[in-house]
Amino acid sequence: MKTDQFLNLSAASRERLYLYNIFTFLKNIDRTAILKPIIAALSGDDIFQINIIVKKKTHVFFIKKLDWDSDYFGMHCYSIEFIHFEHNDYKILGCAIAEYLKIHVEQNSYYTLNVPSEDLILIQALSNTSLLLIETRLNYFIDLKEVCPPNKFNDIALATKDDVDSLRLIALKAINKYDRLHADPAFSNETADLYQAKFIEEAINGFADIVLKVTDSNDSPFGFIAGNNPIDILGSKIAKLVLAAVDSGVQRGRLMDLLMQIICILKANGADFLTTITQASNKPAIRTWEKAGFKLFQVTHLYSIKK
Repeated sequence: MKTDQFLNLSAASRERLYLYNIFTFLKNIDRTAILKPIIAALSGDDIFQINIIVKKKTHVFFIKKLDWDSDYFGMHCYSIEFIHFEHNDYKILGCAIAEYLKIHVEQNSYYTLNVPSEDLILIQALSNTSLLLIETRLNYFIDLKEVCPPNKFNDIALATKDDVDSLRLIALKAINKYDRLHADPAFSNETADLYQAKFIEEAINGFADIVLKVTDSNDSPFGFIAGNNPIDILGSKIAKLVLAAVDSGVQRGRLMDLLMQIICILKANGADFLTTITQASNKPAIRTWEKAGFKLFQVTHLYSIKK
């Protein structure tokens, strides 16, 4: 499908495509304007399309190769970004997905698919395939115009490359068993643990714009939070949290302090909004985000398959 084909979709298909907008908290934005970046992403050079026809109905799979993940895990990793179809029969859609998995999923490969909770036909179709539901994601945002700057904490500071080893150990200790890799039987617990450690290492090396650490009385880090500076999305400056972990055995309640401190920094850096993601099963994180003022704006279901 080309860009102009997206623009000529039926009203029902355009409405379904809109579900994949990750900025639904932005108000008073024309839907056509919101669809443009979604369409641009699905029409990008890094996307390839595969058509599956079942009972004369065409299903277009939009696939993205995940190069970093492929290199790290030593297998071909892909994201199914979107599946386009023009009908309401979950059985036919399920057959199309099964056909895709049978023909196009090669050995030593791993696929993920993130589906908004409102995309009911697709969710029902996936329930009868070999794709596994591994995570129900809660997407939160906070309007930083409504947040008062907190007091600064003397034991919270920017992390540097000298802190990598300490923060890796924190990531290995403060494991979230509900995160994507730990919840996925495709990966061992050891692999999932090491991925978390690698993630914070990459964050300090530039994957994240800001990494804060909190230290104990011996100046040893026991917690961190990482985030990215705001980017312009449809006229609003939106920042994002990417990872956080605290060893609560040292001090409890410090995740909130780290959160408020990075909010202060991102607001000073011009952010209008801050977004973050956690799992529906991660009650402690949910309590922290909501106590800080975050509001739920989207729920998605993450599926995966490894062959």
